[in-house]
Amino acid sequence: MIESAGKTVNLPSRRKVTASYSWALGGQLIGQGLLSVIAIWVARVLQPQDYGLWAMAGVFIAICRTAQDVGFESALIQRVDLDSRTLSSAFWFVICGSLIATLIAWSAAPGIAWIYRDVRVIPIVRAFAVVFVLIALRTVPFALLARNLDFASRTKTELLSATGASSLTLLMATHGYGVWSLISGALLSEVLMNLMLFFYCPWRPDFRFSFAEVKPLLRFGIPMTGGALLWQIYSQADVFIIGYLLGPAALGFYNLAQKLAMLMPEKIATVLNRVNYPVFASLQRHRGALAGHWLSITEATTWLCAPGLFGLVLLGRTLVMVILTPKWLPVVPVLEILCVVALLRSLGIILPNLIAASNHPGIVFAFNLVSAVLLPASFALGAWRGRIIGVSLGWLVAYSCIFVLMLRVACRLTDVSVTSYVRCLAAPLASTVIMCCTILLAAYIPATRPLTRLVLQVITGIISYCGVGLLLLWKTGRLLSYKDALRELWRPAKQEQEDLMLLPAAIGERMN
Repeated sequence: MIESAGKTVNLPSRRKVTASYSWALGGQLIGQGLLSVIAIWVARVLQPQDYGLWAMAGVFIAICRTAQDVGFESALIQRVDLDSRTLSSAFWFVICGSLIATLIAWSAAPGIAWIYRDVRVIPIVRAFAVVFVLIALRTVPFALLARNLDFASRTKTELLSATGASSLTLLMATHGYGVWSLISGALLSEVLMNLMLFFYCPWRPDFRFSFAEVKPLLRFGIPMTGGALLWQIYSQADVFIIGYLLGPAALGFYNLAQKLAMLMPEKIATVLNRVNYPVFASLQRHRGALAGHWLSITEATTWLCAPGLFGLVLLGRTLVMVILTPKWLPVVPVLEILCVVALLRSLGIILPNLIAASNHPGIVFAFNLVSAVLLPASFALGAWRGRIIGVSLGWLVAYSCIFVLMLRVACRLTDVSVTSYVRCLAAPLASTVIMCCTILLAAYIPATRPLTRLVLQVITGIISYCGVGLLLLWKTGRLLSYKDALRELWRPAKQEQEDLMLLPAAIGERMN
């Protein structure tokens, strides 16, 4: 609890924040490890065209999903005071929006199929339309759990629902249901998530509604929704352009390469961001603590994402040949380029929430507007000149420019120098370079089978990365800081109100 602008501000304790990150990230790592095995097995069974049809319908569904809650989840997290009337008003407003989105998607399905020149898209889009209502039901409970930093409950919910859905997908795929195995798994995931969320969250809506309560949420949420909507448009533009110009088979190859490259880093970054936004919002009046927290999370994200992505660049061809079968070999050059993009996006996805939590949602909207123009143009040019490889190169060039501009704005808002930002990336990137050298040397170990050589390279890469990383953390004195942060998980409940402004020191001093 601290004083700010004459008001007493209650900040979440270090223990609570550390526990939130640990639950969110630990659950995601465990869950994605399990789900990746299932996803790989499904990819061995399904055909590229199945993934292409799934991605075609997913473009429009993702855009409607973003627009339907008009940013209420972010607005409820950011708002200082909430009461039951506000929550119920928000709930019913979002439910109405979801019904409208469902009607639009159902009516637009023939038009979407006409754009792609493939009538198989119609039933897929209409089946997906049910998702809008299911998402609306969980908007307020999700926001309340995030607001209270109760990521243990959120992580259990997401992990169990994803596991059940993936199991259904695998079962249906092995029985020949094709693209419908992917659709059924997605619908089951939303149903299970709603059931568990209402189990963990005690809040229940009543039948009160007041537009006066909704208006402040709209004032904050609409710019956030506008930015998120533009983000969805430009992040899905590559899928739309490939599907429209090159067809479902090419889109299936690209879609799998994108999933392999960006699944784990974006999942990690997205999970961290779910904790980041409420924490950033609580620190918005305390620039030093905000900057320290941002740099600490940036370093942690790099430690987690960089080794897997660069390892995938080196071992991607062998991985595809041995595990996914040769039918997926066209994904390899695209995968190598998208791995570099994925590292930039895992760091860049933190920046909009940092800027928005600093009470500058208009800046986020402006960046998304620029991206919505620049990225689709790059994708279209790439598809025209170089097919799916050209689209991936368009991602790399255009997003690099956008990332640099966003980084400069974030540094200005937090009084962080670019040198300080680069310094926090030095240790994980150095460890990754040494890991890559070890993997290349391990390729000369005698092995009779490609799978054996692949396993040896992965093991030597992991050992070298962990060894060098621990050594660098110890040499810089930050290893003890990370240990102190982990100990916060076991601190007594009576110390829960300790000032969060000490958090950057617990994780690693960045401002010196």
